[in-house]
Amino acid sequence: MSSATVEDTWSTTGMRATGSDDCTYVDVVVPAERTFAWPESPARWDAGPAAHIPMHAQLGSGIAATVVGAARGTQQRFVELAATKRPTANTTVLAERAFAQMAVGEATGLLLAAEDTLRAGTDDLWSRAERDEPFDDAARLDLRLRMVTACRLSVRAVDLLVDAAGMSGVRVPSALERGWRDAHTACQHVLLSAGRVEVAGRMLLGLDPESPVI
Repeated sequence: MSSATVEDTWSTTGMRATGSDDCTYVDVVVPAERTFAWPESPARWDAGPAAHIPMHAQLGSGIAATVVGAARGTQQRFVELAATKRPTANTTVLAERAFAQMAVGEATGLLLAAEDTLRAGTDDLWSRAERDEPFDDAARLDLRLRMVTACRLSVRAVDLLVDAAGMSGVRVPSALERGWRDAHTACQHVLLSAGRVEVAGRMLLGLDPESPVI
C-alpha cells in the first residue's frame, strides 16, 4: 500500500462506510502471487469447500446478504417507529393506520421470500462445493438469479416501508433512510444489478450471454 495513491472517488448515496476508493499504482512491479485471472479467478483457499467456489459466486452472495439484512433491519425499525409515531393531523399512531399495516405486511412477505431464495442459493452453492462439482453455466445462472431476485425483493420491501413512514423515512440521519440508501446502492453492483437479469434472460432464450459475468 505504500506504493499506492488512494483516489478520493467513493462519493455515493449509500454504502459510504466501505470506503471503496480507487487506487493508482505507477511504475510498480506486481509479483505473480498478487495477481488474479479475470473473469475466472481461482479461490484463495487451498482446501475445503471455499476452495471450489468461483470468486463471483463468493462476492455476490456476500453482497446480496448485505442487501437482505439491510432490508430486514429497516422492517424492524419501521415496526418500532409505528408503535409511537403519530402522523400529523391524525389521532392514532402509525401502527393503527391501514396503509401502514398493508405496507409492513407486504414488505415482510417480500423479505421472507428474499431470505428463502438467497438461503436456497447459498445452500446449493456450498453443497456443490463440498462435492467438488463444477459450476457450469446452469448452476451459475440459478445462483445469480437467486441473488438478484433476493435483492430486488428486498429493495421493494424497503421502498414500501419508507413510503409508509412519511417524513420519518427520509430524515437524515435515521435508520430508515440509511437502509434505503444502502440497499439501493448495493444493488447497483455489477454482480447484482438489473443487467444480470438481461444476461440470464439471454441464456434462458438460448442466446450468447454477451458478458463474462454470469
